[in-house]
Amino acid sequence: MTEERKYKLEQVSVRLKLCEETPLYSTEQIDTPRRAIDVMKDMLRQLDREYVCIVNLDNGGHPINFNVVSIGNINSSIVTVREILKSSILSNAAATLMLHNHPSYRTEKPVPSTEDNISTLNVMMASEIMGIPLRDHVIVAGGTGSIYSYRAELKDKFTIEGLQELLGIKDRGTLVNEKSADYKPLAKVEELEEENYNQIDNYLSNTISRAEEKRERFMRSEVRRAEERPSVRARLREGKAKMEAEKQRKAMMTRQRKTEKTK
Repeated sequence: MTEERKYKLEQVSVRLKLCEETPLYSTEQIDTPRRAIDVMKDMLRQLDREYVCIVNLDNGGHPINFNVVSIGNINSSIVTVREILKSSILSNAAATLMLHNHPSYRTEKPVPSTEDNISTLNVMMASEIMGIPLRDHVIVAGGTGSIYSYRAELKDKFTIEGLQELLGIKDRGTLVNEKSADYKPLAKVEELEEENYNQIDNYLSNTISRAEEKRERFMRSEVRRAEERPSVRARLREGKAKMEAEKQRKAMMTRQRKTEKTK
């Protein structure tokens, strides 16, 4: 009698945990979303590249903590909904605030780009599904610290439908309107990541090529210098010959003096 074969489905457990980082301090109690924004904007306005941050809120709207989700370059930052919601889930947050900075805006009020609007819409849709609603998305200008608040500017339009209307998207399930004049396919996260990876590869390839070219030029110059200067052995032979000639000259002079004395 054959034994019945058993198949297994592996069970895993998640052991992710939050790790404490350097906190931000304020002279006032940080007990409201507005005060959290005030503290965060003082940090974000001083940065030289784009940072995307999340402030996690409890059920009473009090800030729990903040998380730096992404660090980009001077005019862009790659951010995914997965990374945004990770700290919120681990913090048992009831809601979130999203903040990022525009380092290039030094004097005027920051203006959201099409990519900012798309990111906000994607986060709002995912947050609604997860039951951790996005309360606001705030853009901070570099230097001045002036802010653009989606909730304050859009008011009743700060909804999924309102942002879709802003982007020209009719279907609630559609995240991107490819017919929009302002929309650039590169704004998709996957393509942005691929573009950045390609830029890094090109930079590294060019750097390595330049280093190899520099090393080759150095080696050629060393060979030329070695060919131009006499070798060490040649210089030793030349020195030895001079010493021998001087020795013979002195011996000859000695013999001449002896000959003169005998005469």
